[in-house]
Amino acid sequence: MPRRRAGRPPLLEPNLTPLVDVVFLLIVFFIVVAQITTGERLDLTPPRLLDALTAQADESRRVILNVAPADQVRAVGGAYLLAGRAFGGDEDGLAALADRLAQMVARDPAIAVTVRADRLEDTARVHAALRACATAGVTRVNLVAERVEIPR
Repeated sequence: MPRRRAGRPPLLEPNLTPLVDVVFLLIVFFIVVAQITTGERLDLTPPRLLDALTAQADESRRVILNVAPADQVRAVGGAYLLAGRAFGGDEDGLAALADRLAQMVARDPAIAVTVRADRLEDTARVHAALRACATAGVTRVNLVAERVEIPR
């Protein structure tokens, strides 16, 4: 049996394994969150409104429906993006979009769809997205716009 010397305390080495585990979990968490938020964002410039009665939408039960700008349709894989999935701009794509929205409404009837489109986008494509929402039975639809402050 080894003996300790009387004058020296034993060496204490901290166990770093739990710390390393937590750091790796945080890294994985932030990578996953970055992927989720990237799917909701397209490089869009929303229209500007002068109406002071506009309000900010409730973020708790929302789904973002992006109307991809015409120059980005090929890059993102479709004319409409919903929950990371691309849908075409033709009738079949809009029908598939309405079906996917109907599935979401079946799971949560109080869901709100937030429609994002570029300010220079053709309104017919935005109208088609709104029609798909109506076909799916979505009762709350929000349109994204920037509020313009009027100088006084």
